[in-house]
Amino acid sequence: TRPTITPRRSPTPLPDTATLRATLTPRRSPTPLYSYTPTLEVSAIPTRTPTPVRIGKIAFCRITSTGGDLYVMNEDGSNVTRLTYNGWNEWPSISPDGSKIVFEYRREIQFSNVDIYVINVDGSGLTRLTNDTAMDQYPKWAPDGSKILFISGRDGNSEIYAMNPDGSGQTNLSNNPGSDSMAYWSPDGTK
Repeated sequence: TRPTITPRRSPTPLPDTATLRATLTPRRSPTPLYSYTPTLEVSAIPTRTPTPVRIGKIAFCRITSTGGDLYVMNEDGSNVTRLTYNGWNEWPSISPDGSKIVFEYRREIQFSNVDIYVINVDGSGLTRLTNDTAMDQYPKWAPDGSKILFISGRDGNSEIYAMNPDGSGQTNLSNNPGSDSMAYWSPDGTK
């Protein structure tokens, strides 16, 4: 014969992180019966902290026939602000803390000399990070803000480089005779 298990209903709903475990224990009697003993284990219940609502910034470049300039706007499309006024400024990437934008700059449309710059989101503090006759392009902030990834042709072909946010410590990461480009950080920045 099969044992019949009848769970008892809890008078109150269980928390989201609760686990209900049952133990079947055989009883000695003329016909085998089983008793049901529920055990409730409650792990730490996470507290829900409301996420503060803030309006983030979006950095973008606006290309015209005379150049490309760097702009920022609120995530809802309001407050469009122009940050640069000359040359070709492209591939912006906002730092994880939202305070700075790294981007590539070249004086003319031809890809003769492209360097990486950083600027504050309010348009102040323009700083050149790379200074090489080759093209340094496609900068991207690491998710933790500790490094900037970019592509450089300074070794005769495209290589993946990383540097500190102040431009120091420029290091060739790929160091390959092939052309390496379009690098991205993993979401947690570990790969």
